[in-house]
This record gives sequence, structure tokens and C-alpha cells, in this order.
Amino acid sequence: GGTGMAVIWVMTILAMTVVGMRLYSQARITKLLGLSDWLMLASILTIIAFASLISVQYHYGWGRHQACITDVVRLETQIKYNFAGQSFGIMGSTFGRLSFIVFMDSLFGSRYWVRFTLWAMFGAQLVTNLVTVAMIYAQCKDPRALYIFTMSQAQCWPAYVQTYLGWAHTSFNGACDLFLSVLPTVMVWNLHMHTRLKVGVAILLGMSALALVGLVMKCVYLDALSYEGDYSYNTVPMFTWIMVEGCLVAIAASIPVLRPMFRHTFPSRAGATTGAPSYDL
Repeated sequence: GGTGMAVIWVMTILAMTVVGMRLYSQARITKLLGLSDWLMLASILTIIAFASLISVQYHYGWGRHQACITDVVRLETQIKYNFAGQSFGIMGSTFGRLSFIVFMDSLFGSRYWVRFTLWAMFGAQLVTNLVTVAMIYAQCKDPRALYIFTMSQAQCWPAYVQTYLGWAHTSFNGACDLFLSVLPTVMVWNLHMHTRLKVGVAILLGMSALALVGLVMKCVYLDALSYEGDYSYNTVPMFTWIMVEGCLVAIAASIPVLRPMFRHTFPSRAGATTGAPSYDL
């Protein structure tokens, strides 16, 4: 649990720093604060809330085997925050993807098929992830049965259902991340600019591929949702990778927006070009 907490807060602070720089750049330098930035603010606030809920879980024994936690009230409290935290983990990365979709639309939305595809993905992302959150609490007729052991006879779905839903949900998000990584390369390659510059811009805009690392690792540990007898211990790697995924989405979606701040802070270095034209994001 301790190692997981360290990773979670390091990633959270890193994401907070990058997003904070992004919001400062958009509000004070470019003065182009818009929907994409507000969605990113929602993402980082949700990620902070998720990290805070994990910290509360840690206080109540998260990371220890349930058999080692003799205080039933503490264990039930920890599992209650565990289920509450799952929804924040899902929505943290969701808001980040929505932000990046809006940003992609501002760059490439002049083409109808791109604009239509991006906004269809926006709607699908929002609906799919909200439904996934709802499914967490709908799995028992009385949601309190998720964490109150004396309600073990309550009517609930089989535990494996949540794992299968998690795999489907993660696969969908992975497909979206892959599309958002490939789209900039396809669009930038058709622009009239130096090949080296094309490669640089494509890499910068395609950094959402980093989130695929967190998604793949999260997928590996999703079967923890099926092991209800030791949630306290088994969900540590899953929660850690959910946080890594959310932070990587926020960072990857914010880095491309930082160029104006870099040019404002280091004008001489940013202006040192090789004669090629400059392209602002």
C-alpha cells in the first residue's frame, strides 16, 4: 500500500503541475481559455479527489489483507471509500479525454468528417463512462451491500460481471486513445511544412498514446474486481494503474498547449529556428 500511495501522489503532483502550467498559459498568455481547458480543470480536480479518497482508504487499512484487519467497522469504511473512489478514477481520465477531443476539434475540425468523428467520440466517451460508473452501484439491489458484510445475502450480480464490464470499458477507452494518437499524424502529414517539423508536431500531439500504457496495465489487474474476499489488498495495483492512466491522459493532453508559455518564457531559445516557418498549436 505504501508504494502505491507514493506512486499515486507523485503522479498526481506531476499532473497538477503540468495542468496548472497549461491553465496559466491559456488564461494569462494566449488568453484563449476555453471548453478544453475547463474540462481539463474538471479532470485534475477529479484526479485529486480520487487520490484523496485512496489516502482515506490507506488510513483504514488499504494495502493490507482483509484477514489482518480485525476491526470490521474500519474494514467496511475502507471498502465504502474503495467503491466511491472507483467512480472518480473513471471520470478523471474521461474528462481528460474529452478535453483532448475538444482540442483536436479546434485544430482539425475544419474537415467535416473529422469534426463529426470527434464529436461522436465525445458523446460516446461521456455516455460509456457514465454508464460504467452507474454499473458500479447498480450491481447490488441495495448499494450498501457492497461494503456492509451483514448484508451478504443481498441480491447482487456475480462478481465476474464487473470484471467483464471493466475489460469492455477499458478496451473502448484504449480504442479512443489509439485514434486520438493516430489522428494528429494523419492530419499533420498533409500540411505543407518541413518533414522534421511534421514529425515533431505529430509526436507532440500524439502523446495520448502514453495513456495506453496505463490502460494495458489496468486491464491486467481488473480481475481483482472478482475477488471480493480481499478487496483491501487486491485493488492496490488496479487503483495505482487507474491513477497512472488518468494522470498520463491529463499530462499528454496538456503538453501540446504549453508551447506558447515556453516561447513567452524563453523567447530567444524559442525563436532560434533554422529558417523554417513557425507553426503555433
